[in-house]
Amino acid sequence: MKAVVLAGGKGTRLRPITLDRPKPLVPVLNKPILDRIIEKLPCEVDEVLLACNFQKQKIENYYSGKEMCVRVIDEPEPLGTGGAVKNLENHLDEDFLVFNGDILFSLDIEEFIEFHKQSDGIGTLSLWQVDDPTRFGIIETDERGSVSRFKEKPSSSEVFSDWINAGMYAYTPQIFDYISSGERVSMEHEVFPRIIEDLFGYKFRGHWIDIGTPTSYLEAHQLLIDEEERGGERIGGNSEINGSIDQKTSLGRAVKIGDGAEVKNSVILDNTTVEEGAVLKNALVGSNTRIQKNVQVEDASIGDNCKIKPDLEVKDGLRVWNQTEVTEKYLREV
Repeated sequence: MKAVVLAGGKGTRLRPITLDRPKPLVPVLNKPILDRIIEKLPCEVDEVLLACNFQKQKIENYYSGKEMCVRVIDEPEPLGTGGAVKNLENHLDEDFLVFNGDILFSLDIEEFIEFHKQSDGIGTLSLWQVDDPTRFGIIETDERGSVSRFKEKPSSSEVFSDWINAGMYAYTPQIFDYISSGERVSMEHEVFPRIIEDLFGYKFRGHWIDIGTPTSYLEAHQLLIDEEERGGERIGGNSEINGSIDQKTSLGRAVKIGDGAEVKNSVILDNTTVEEGAVLKNALVGSNTRIQKNVQVEDASIGDNCKIKPDLEVKDGLRVWNQTEVTEKYLREV
């Protein structure tokens, strides 16, 4: 069996940290999201196909020479959730799995595969229960798991289920008969309505998170830090901590935290320095950046190779783009 990971997105909502790194390679506890997905695959999966478009070469370089059986397939232009799968038709001649490339989950994939086989349908969707389903595609199933109806991003008055499409799928090759070639196709809007009688949903519990924004990126770290078997490192190798960091903070490799600096509920990537007296709360800071003395960063994102001059504040959802030197207080994105 093969697994497909949809890894072509630009990650615009996560910028600036996705400006120069593919979103699937963004680290969570110092391990790329993509590695975390691949490591969960059962031994039944003998090859992983990565559907890539944006910064494809960086993903190829990352997996070159690794023992994982990973093949990067070019998606010449964004083809949507359906078109990206159709683009791989020549590589898939038996039942296969598909994963969105920006999720962390506790789905038991072996049980999911078995449910798919027993259902004898064309497609099986993973389902996750949420408090607010209006941001997602919602699914209603009967007692057998057969999908009876679904709707993408309903208004509050349109909600009929709190189970959402969790972005993990199992398909038979028959799915290709319902996807047009060489054009942008949405599985959710164009394909699922045509196969609803052969579509099933598998409900699971545990944890699930879609890493789409700086807030959800921080939440993903908190989620895995709270898990007993989280994998990865909360504090990267060769980091030096002379100030204080809380248990919800993750540091990349060779990060330096100066005397009297305080870091709470934040993620700081490789080779970044936080100088003495600086305070970071709910912050996302890229690599090779310098936060100088007494700077305050709160509810904000700072990119790679930046410098924030002493005594400044970066707050309230502001984003500092890569290779920026901030020399005065500002009220807009830099």
